[in-house]
Amino acid sequence: MLIPRPDSEVLISSALEHFEGADGPKRILDLGTGPGTLLLAALDLWPGATGLGVDVSRQAMSYAAANARRLGFEPRVELIEGDWAKGISERFDLILCNPPYVAEDAELGPGVREYEPDEALFAGKEGLDAYRELAPQLPRLLNKGGSPPSRSAMIRPRR
Repeated sequence: MLIPRPDSEVLISSALEHFEGADGPKRILDLGTGPGTLLLAALDLWPGATGLGVDVSRQAMSYAAANARRLGFEPRVELIEGDWAKGISERFDLILCNPPYVAEDAELGPGVREYEPDEALFAGKEGLDAYRELAPQLPRLLNKGGSPPSRSAMIRPRR
């Protein structure tokens, strides 16, 4: 199932702004793709693009595959089960990622825990574990002129 979140909107808006007046990205990477929300939204915006979605969760990958199939994007999507970008050597024009950033002992709003798995929410004692792992990987994955994950989405707390 596709569950758009406010952070997803920020990432997609930032990507639209980055590629405004240009052809748009040809190759898109979505790290922690979950049900494919970000990747599939980007593919809808840029019909000439193809994308790679990566997630550690087999269940998330099955949702992403079903969503891609339902939306008719299956020929343009590759999904792999993996640990962030480990083992990926390809370069991309757009990297999307909305990693977990909730501190492990943080209070959550009503309904959050019922709809999100722990691995999509919690990122260590300070909530920064995923960022510490991801940040060093991004430069080697991004094509010149490409767009990395939006900083504004990276610093906004999940709702």
